[in-house]
Amino acid sequence: MKLKNLLPLLILSLTLFLTTKTYACHPLPLVNFNQFQYIPGIGLQVRAASDQPTCGCAEYWLDMEIRCDSSAMTGAGLTAGVWDSIHCFPFYQSAKMLKPNCVVQDYPWITIPDSVLCPGMTYYYRLRENHNFNINVWTPVMSFTMPGVLDTNMGNLVLTATPVQFCGSTQLGWFWNQGTGCNTTSCSSDTTYKWEVVSGEPMNVPVNFSCDTCPYPIASPSITTTYTLTITVGDSNSCGFNVYTVQPITVVPLPYPTKGTVSAIADCKGNVDLSVIGAFDTIQWQSSVNGNPYTNIAGADSSFLNQSNVTPGTCYRVISTTQCGSITSDTICPTIKNGPTAAYSVNPAGQGLVNTLISFTDNSTGNIISWIWDFGTGDSSFVQNPTYVFQNHGIYNVTLIVTDSSGCSDTITVSYSIISNIIKPNVITPNGDGQNDFLVFTNLEFYENHLKIFNRWGTIIYEANNYKNDWDGDNSSEGTYFFLLEIEKDGETETHKGSINILK
Repeated sequence: MKLKNLLPLLILSLTLFLTTKTYACHPLPLVNFNQFQYIPGIGLQVRAASDQPTCGCAEYWLDMEIRCDSSAMTGAGLTAGVWDSIHCFPFYQSAKMLKPNCVVQDYPWITIPDSVLCPGMTYYYRLRENHNFNINVWTPVMSFTMPGVLDTNMGNLVLTATPVQFCGSTQLGWFWNQGTGCNTTSCSSDTTYKWEVVSGEPMNVPVNFSCDTCPYPIASPSITTTYTLTITVGDSNSCGFNVYTVQPITVVPLPYPTKGTVSAIADCKGNVDLSVIGAFDTIQWQSSVNGNPYTNIAGADSSFLNQSNVTPGTCYRVISTTQCGSITSDTICPTIKNGPTAAYSVNPAGQGLVNTLISFTDNSTGNIISWIWDFGTGDSSFVQNPTYVFQNHGIYNVTLIVTDSSGCSDTITVSYSIISNIIKPNVITPNGDGQNDFLVFTNLEFYENHLKIFNRWGTIIYEANNYKNDWDGDNSSEGTYFFLLEIEKDGETETHKGSINILK
């Protein structure tokens, strides 16, 4: 076919080709979007280019979402198709641009200033084309690491309690010690607070804790309690350091005074034992006699108090004081009793003889209604003035218990001696028949003694200290002998003399 015959066909084909390419007034996916540069002192600059068919109509611009951590991109905060000069972390927009020519065209640079960027931090960002309430898809997420070394010292959060020790409640709070790390800024923040109990009384809002999500709550625990606070910065201005936890703070509720429970035990001698249970901190006992004003009892600052010679009609109370105030206990007025005094006398006084009637006379004082006598032998009597016969030598503890009409008793015990007379022998027959074989002085075992035996010429043939009734004549011949026996009785020496016949 000749060229001239082909020309109409070529013109038709070109016309058809040109009519298949369309030009849009709506955004399309970006091209050449991985363009960035860092200019020290200015910041990070990012841009992309428009697709060739996107042209004409009105202005276009770039939306940019940037993060300084790997959290998910959400686009929240950017209104579709609206250009409103957003230049704050984490959202930026480029300047508006007209595209009259349908060619690939670079948008103006988006600049993120150095003031919001941290050295050594890796940033993640994405872009999209925006046009009059029309938007297109985001580019893939890209990253850029700032020159320098990342300083993670963002400072620390310090909890406060005003005061730490308190009556009723305390104001919790915090302050921030700024560190040396980078501190980015943003247009707005979405910071949240979460107070929690580490130990002590559980948190009960609003009973003992005003608000567990407030920055400055009021705490009123009843026991020592430790709190901690977590602060979460909702936007990305914290560059990955958006959750802060701190050393917990312990608060100590001071006790309010309690009046306690006062009790009293009175004996029968005008003495009172007082006690208080459940009172806190400083205690001061007070007394009042017959309705007179209460006065402090000197030195009475413990939970227990003993009072002697108490006047009937005396009442007591306790003032309990803490740092949170003072409170007065209920009063107590013990019944004061002065019981009997036991006393008695004995006839004969001091000591008596075995098998001899001994008289006991009650000399007690008080309104006595009963008597109990214990003679120390297992025998007793319930009459006021008894008599008694002791059948054995010895020392007896004689006790008298008297009781008055109010039920009070008193006791007295006195040692009383019962003695036995020495019975002297006059003959011994040391022949081994078991009868009168030894020189025996009856009742001698109750006394310290010294014995001497003489013959008819005055010669000592036997002598012993504390003689044991065990001399059998020592093979002396029959006849008459003489003895000298000295015994110790009530501190005095008593002498017994006599003769003894030895018969065989």
